[in-house]
Formats: sequence, C-alpha cells, structure tokens
Amino acid sequence: MSRYQLAQINVAVIKGENMNDPVMKEFMDNLESVYQEAETSPGYVWRLEEDPDAPEADDKTLINITVWENVESLKNFTFSNLHGKLLRRRKEWFVHLKEVYTALWWIEEGNYPKTSEALNKLTFLRDKGPSAEAFGFKDIKYHDPLRTS
Repeated sequence: MSRYQLAQINVAVIKGENMNDPVMKEFMDNLESVYQEAETSPGYVWRLEEDPDAPEADDKTLINITVWENVESLKNFTFSNLHGKLLRRRKEWFVHLKEVYTALWWIEEGNYPKTSEALNKLTFLRDKGPSAEAFGFKDIKYHDPLRTS
C-alpha cells in the first residue's frame, strides 16, 4: 500500500510592481524567516524552489508549492507563528483574489509536484469544485488520503 503526503499550491498577486517595490519590503524582509519556520515545522517535507519547466509567470505573481505529512501539519504552520501573523496582514502586500488561490491534493510519498501539475490542480478546483482530486482546508471529507469520495 502506498504512503501519501499532502501537496499544496497557493498563488498570490503582489500589490507592488515587483518584489523590490517598497510596498513589498516588510514582506520580503520576513520571507526567509517564514521559509526557515516552515522547514523546521513538524510535518514539513519539501518546498519547490526552482522549476526549469515552469510556465512563464509575471513579476507580480507568486506561486508557492509545498508538501506536508498531513493536513493538520500544514494547517498548524499556515495559521500560527510568523506565517500566521503575516497571513493575517496579507491585504497590505497582496491583491484580493476573488477566485480560489489555494489547492490541496494527495500525492504518493516522494512524488513531488512540478509547477504545471500544481497549477492544473488549482484550475481543477476552481472549475469543478472540491473532490479527491483537489480540495481546500474546509473540505474535511477529503482530508483522509485513503478516502476517495
């Protein structure tokens, strides 16, 4: 039987012209600390740092892809500590998106997603709604990787 891990993608559009814009300074000053916090958090597995095959993104769009042991580990990191504090202030740095900007899905252990796969999961969730294919934090019935419906 395969062991599963939780992949997630979140997309954000910055308010500045690029990441060096003064409006992004405080966010950028904290970014490395957030990465360090994630990497030392219980349940953290992996983060996509570079993807040479990634589709072209503009200077205003950030794409974050990580893998975690389970939903609870990701939730604990996302909504607490430094990341949680910055998340609560996201309106200062990021444009409000009306569409879904986060997707979660189960992967076989070690089968880390590329950017194109993650973007496809996000598009699937936006277009078809939550399912075992892609879901959000609130879609509890999909939080068990062995449950398929």
